[in-house]
Amino acid sequence: MALSEILVALLMAQALPITPMRLSPQEIATNLLYGVPEMSRADCAALDLWECHKDEPTRSNDLSERWLQLDEDPELEAILVTEAKAEWSYAAYVFDEQKPGWNLVGAFLCRSNRCDINALVSVRRLTEDSPPLVLLQRDIGGAGTATIHVDGYELVAGRLRPAFEVTQFEDVPFGDAYTTTRRVLGSQKHLVIHSVRRERGQVVGLGCEVMKWDRARHQFVIDQGARIQFCDPKSGDPLPGKAHPVGAPFLR
Repeated sequence: MALSEILVALLMAQALPITPMRLSPQEIATNLLYGVPEMSRADCAALDLWECHKDEPTRSNDLSERWLQLDEDPELEAILVTEAKAEWSYAAYVFDEQKPGWNLVGAFLCRSNRCDINALVSVRRLTEDSPPLVLLQRDIGGAGTATIHVDGYELVAGRLRPAFEVTQFEDVPFGDAYTTTRRVLGSQKHLVIHSVRRERGQVVGLGCEVMKWDRARHQFVIDQGARIQFCDPKSGDPLPGKAHPVGAPFLR
């Protein structure tokens, strides 16, 4: 087996599962809002929502539908973000057209007290040479803690696969209480991750990592050789003017 075939096999092994859907994204959005057209049991099970059951009276009052190009195919992909009242959550779904139908390639739920529906999902290129990534921002912390985490996925061969992740903020108020904040900065071809760790309000550690897009691996990887171009070796701070905040959904 050629190296390229091995890489593709590894990529697909890490990819999110796909589910063929009977309804289109437009029909699914209409069902979640108004209950029609009726959704099959298989489609409803894939969404994992009470709202899609035909006997469930609760309907979404907050739903957005976006059409974007996530890969090299000319067809647009669809992203639905909806309030899931019965689950006390928000849900985000990514659909890829595979004629004659659609595949659900990504399904994400987040408790409404842990997420902002307007910041749950976004799509952006983080560098000039990287593809559009679906960025998912959630608070995955436990009881009494906050952990704001961003996962980035690339659509490859009709499947979403992990391509980037960063924990933007951690707050653990008990025990060895600490907070860690990470800023994501960008240049044309690099990302700079600047971290600041505080214990009881005092800065106890700084970090500066540099990443680049790896086309073969379809993910951002550490570029140790570029660190001296973007990071002060003494202070651990990013060098002024070398990289700039990439913007939402990242903390500045």
